[in-house]
Amino acid sequence: MADVTVVMPQLGETVTEGIVGTWLKKPGDKVEKYESLVEVITDKVTAEVPAPVSGILKDILVQEGETVKVNTSIATMTSDVAEPAAVGVGQSAGVGTTVDIPPDAADSSPSASLSGNAGYEATAPMADLAQSDGKSNGQTDAAAPALLDEKEVNRRYAPAVRRIAQEHDIDLRSAQIPGTGGNGRVSKEDILAYIASQPGGVGAAAPPPKPAAAPKPATQTAPLAPPTEQPVAFPMGGSIAPTVTPPTPAAPPPPSAPQHMQAAPSQPLQAAGAGETPVPLTPMRKAIAEHMVRSVQTSPHAWTLVEIDMTNIWKYRAAHKEEFKQREGIELTFFPFFCKAVVDALHQHPYLNATWRDGQVVLLNQINIGIAVDIPDGLIVPVIKGADGLSIAGIARSVIDLAGRARANKLKLDDIQGGTITVNNPGAFGSIMSMPIINQPQAAIITMEQIVPRAVVIDGMIGIRYMMYSCLSFDHRIVDGGGAGRFLQTIKKSLEGYGGAGNSLY
Repeated sequence: MADVTVVMPQLGETVTEGIVGTWLKKPGDKVEKYESLVEVITDKVTAEVPAPVSGILKDILVQEGETVKVNTSIATMTSDVAEPAAVGVGQSAGVGTTVDIPPDAADSSPSASLSGNAGYEATAPMADLAQSDGKSNGQTDAAAPALLDEKEVNRRYAPAVRRIAQEHDIDLRSAQIPGTGGNGRVSKEDILAYIASQPGGVGAAAPPPKPAAAPKPATQTAPLAPPTEQPVAFPMGGSIAPTVTPPTPAAPPPPSAPQHMQAAPSQPLQAAGAGETPVPLTPMRKAIAEHMVRSVQTSPHAWTLVEIDMTNIWKYRAAHKEEFKQREGIELTFFPFFCKAVVDALHQHPYLNATWRDGQVVLLNQINIGIAVDIPDGLIVPVIKGADGLSIAGIARSVIDLAGRARANKLKLDDIQGGTITVNNPGAFGSIMSMPIINQPQAAIITMEQIVPRAVVIDGMIGIRYMMYSCLSFDHRIVDGGGAGRFLQTIKKSLEGYGGAGNSLY
């Protein structure tokens, strides 16, 4: 027997720390190799960390809610390996011991909950673990027995799925739950959808789970149900006055809500004062908060704003949107036009496509556009790789694909890595002016605000034009105000002059 140390994995090239979310095993539990041990949350992704070896979970070194640096020891296991090892996702053990992590182990899929309620955490399995018989650990195939024994259930279903099934008195051996994960695997979202689809709900007679250990606030505020028609952050880009049904208060969860629906605070909440209701942070919200604070502390933020006449783009889109939809099967929005203008401007102003590293400016050769996508639990920024090689139609397809997979829990870790600049679209929510925070370690982030018809003076005459603001936040270590202003002017000139003979969607 030998001790194996499990460390905090690096879930992203710029990630330096992570939050321990929920331990899926307790000390003394038998754990199979690749079986999920713990949920780990960063500002980029939430994932389940698999066991590097088969053995016994010996000690938990970092408690739920704690933030630790990458490669910090978080647990120890005992296993029949040759020598002690420290193992993280995608890492190998020490001398004499190699721990094989499956190739898809790092392909974690950031996923959102089925509702916007704060209690549902965004989680994703580290891998769809293949079994020795060639089947996945999701649904059984038609030839498999109708009832599975307990050992087979443990092999085929992730711990989070089994935990929810137990809380709602669902027998996974007989329940027919459609799986949308890799190879038909049943995900946490699948079982929650199955519960919601049952008449009267499933597991009404199930014994109440143990209440969360975290202190409860003095009063409960009913969570907001998701909007009836949630705006799509990027496919709806720049549209005029997008209509969104305001969220309505939903009934508060019972005091004994299942553990996976509760958010444990990182530290005890202070007693609420009169008229106050402290709200425990979900791990994702905590990670986002820490990333935003770190960004402001790291980069000296400066910002500048321009007004852009989008009338020509408006007319061009109106003339081509039906043909585009018939050809591509997707809507033609304003956002791809804006992204294309940003990409073209970066060729002329490369210092906006750069990073600050080791006390110097590093220009980045690739142009990878990060697009901030709103999901029920927070925000995620998938990346359009090689955006400078795409046409407007190509960018439109990429935006629809990434935003759709972000909301359908299908993103891989590679989809959120490598961004060189971020384009945000608060205009989809009616914003006409905003100042974004830089997505580290990039040099800049730029917004596309709402396009608004407005009376404008042109050559002494008053006319109705479709106007839009665009704000650029930039790292003042890398770029000065003059360079940022010239970059915005290049984008403005490109968009205002669009629609000539040389312009094309393809």
